[in-house]
Amino acid sequence: MNNNRSTTSCRKTYLGILRGIGYNINYIIGQDAFNPGNIWVLVQSPGITLVLYVVCFFISLLGSSVYIELGIRSLPSGIGEQKYISDAFYPKRNFGHVFSFVAIFIMFPSIIVAESYNSAQYFLYCFRRNLNVDWM
Repeated sequence: MNNNRSTTSCRKTYLGILRGIGYNINYIIGQDAFNPGNIWVLVQSPGITLVLYVVCFFISLLGSSVYIELGIRSLPSGIGEQKYISDAFYPKRNFGHVFSFVAIFIMFPSIIVAESYNSAQYFLYCFRRNLNVDWM
């Protein structure tokens, strides 16, 4: 029997604050949350569009920092939101498990539906050259 471990099994993954913030910002931008074209159509000013774009970026950066800090601090003993909510509220109320249930069966599937809709619009744009989807 060989007790030598391979280097891949001993490799430790590390998610720090900066990598976590980068991951969240990448996810937010990838979901088309910051679309300067739509803001420009609504505001009709390129200067205000850039200002709003930068302000929204910093708001998401601060929110991402708080969220990642929550995840990093609870990693050894818990699973993020569920652990935080279970510790913050009285244990018999079970808010942490209710949140996990809602996240798994409502929030995450609705995010997948929204991302699928956006991806379908971009896919249709390749063929139709406009994003008018009145026929759907």
